[in-house]
Amino acid sequence: KHQYIDMIGIATPGMVQEGQQLRNSSDEKILDIKNDFEKKYNIKIFVCNNANAAVMGFALEHPEYQNIIFHSQPFGFAVGGQGIMCHGQMIQGKNGVAGEVRYFIRRMQFSDDCSKLAWSHAGVLELLTKSLLPSLCIFGPEAVAIYSPMTQDKDEIKEKLRSFLPDDFMPEFYLVKEVSPYMLDGLTKLCVNDLKKN
Repeated sequence: KHQYIDMIGIATPGMVQEGQQLRNSSDEKILDIKNDFEKKYNIKIFVCNNANAAVMGFALEHPEYQNIIFHSQPFGFAVGGQGIMCHGQMIQGKNGVAGEVRYFIRRMQFSDDCSKLAWSHAGVLELLTKSLLPSLCIFGPEAVAIYSPMTQDKDEIKEKLRSFLPDDFMPEFYLVKEVSPYMLDGLTKLCVNDLKKN
């Protein structure tokens, strides 16, 4: 007989601390999604960052890589986010800050304001490569999966990064046209892991 346990998994942008708190990016307000939803719906809730769910989903599809970055640069957004996997383990950092590009991106040198760059192909390419560069240098992943509707040429991304980083250190790049399947697979895996743990 199979035993089914009801659980709702939520993958959301923003910082998730200990599977329950989302720090809203616009006003830094902390929302306790897990406890609020559990009280309202009387069901177990699992909350994680959407890029973390995506990197987990990508890792499930690509077990040949142990060190992965999943970078999401949604259409029209000046700031993307990153899910990071190191030695097969998802890295969340202190209070979920790992991969939160927003804390350094606006302090980097850009050709224009980030919110303006988000609306042109060349601008998004600049945002994307300068968001990836610190992570590539600090972490040195084997693979980088990129969701960015405005930049669909991985050779162009690599060429732009070559002005900063030698080929010897360049990871394999994968362009992702649809992020939802990765997030759903990763979220499912994380929910199962949470159920097993608890």
